Amino acid sequence: MSYTKHYLTIAALMTLLLATAIVTNPINVAIAQQPTTATTNQSDINVDQKIDELKAKFPELNSPQGNEVKDLIQKVLSLDKEQALKVLAAFHILRNLQEYKEISSGGTNSTG
Repeated sequence: MSYTKHYLTIAALMTLLLATAIVTNPINVAIAQQPTTATTNQSDINVDQKIDELKAKFPELNSPQGNEVKDLIQKVLSLDKEQALKVLAAFHILRNLQEYKEISSGGTNSTG
């Protein structure tokens, strides 16, 4: 007789546990799909400020528009390996920011 009560209690607990799992799973999925408040709107990027910061940090990126890549290659050859890699990475970031600015202003990008 006492085992029957234990079995019923265990069955009730298992049912409660299963019902909780069934209800909380869709709730967690819905919560995970909501945008978090930590993400920022990409249109809030101050591209001009970022470009100025990069050029201030890497003066090698300041060159006339026409010979920019050619001038940069000459400047990078005179640097040590680590600094040259940093300048090249900054150059790619600068190009991406310039392309982003052009796209944001309604222009077309350089890749077509």
